[in-house]
Amino acid sequence: MMRKLIASFILAGVVGLFSTNYAKASEGIFELYSLTDRDYRCFVASIQRQNFSYNIAVTCRNLIYPADDDNIFGYIMWAQPINGQNPIKLGALGLGRAVFSTKTPFDYLFVTLERDNRARNPSNEIVMEGYLSRIEFLDEIQETIQPDEIFIDDFDDEPVEEVQELTSRQRLVTGLRRAAVIIFVLLVVTVATIFILTRKKR
Repeated sequence: MMRKLIASFILAGVVGLFSTNYAKASEGIFELYSLTDRDYRCFVASIQRQNFSYNIAVTCRNLIYPADDDNIFGYIMWAQPINGQNPIKLGALGLGRAVFSTKTPFDYLFVTLERDNRARNPSNEIVMEGYLSRIEFLDEIQETIQPDEIFIDDFDDEPVEEVQELTSRQRLVTGLRRAAVIIFVLLVVTVATIFILTRKKR
C-alpha cells in the first residue's frame, strides 16, 4: 500500500512538471503574417484553462472570399504540436473571428486554403503562419523596495549631531549637583515641618 502511495506521488510530480513546461510552451500570443502578396493577418491568444486544455481566440483581417480564382473558399487554421506529430486541425476562420480549443501543446500556427472545410489534413497552400510569443506582461519581474531603502535620500544631507560621552569628572560634578538639590529640598521640607509643629504647640 505504501509503495503504491509513493508511486502515485512521484507520478503526480512528473505529470505536474511536464504540464508546467507544456503550459509555458503553448500559452501566449501568435501574430500570423501572410506568405502571399495579399495582406492577410491574424492575431491569436492562447490561454490554458484549469482542465489543461487551451482556449484559442482568433481575430483576422483582410480575408477574401473566394480566396482565389479556383473558387477555394475556406481558410483553415492548424496547430503544430511541440512533440513533432502531425498538425492538428483547429477549424475554419469563417469571416475572421473564431474560438478553438485543444489539449495538445503547440508552438506554431498556420492557415491553409481548402476547398472543403471538412478537410482532415492541411493542403500545401499555406497563406499565413506565426510562432508562439510569450506574454511579456505576465512574465515581468516586479521590483520590490527594501525597507532600508525607503526615504534614505531624504536624510543624507541633514547634519548629524554627535553625542559625546561624559568624562568621569563631568559625571561626578553632575552627581554632586543633583545630590545638593535633593539635600536642599529635604532641608526645606524638614524646617517647614518643624516650624508648623512648633507653632501648633503654642
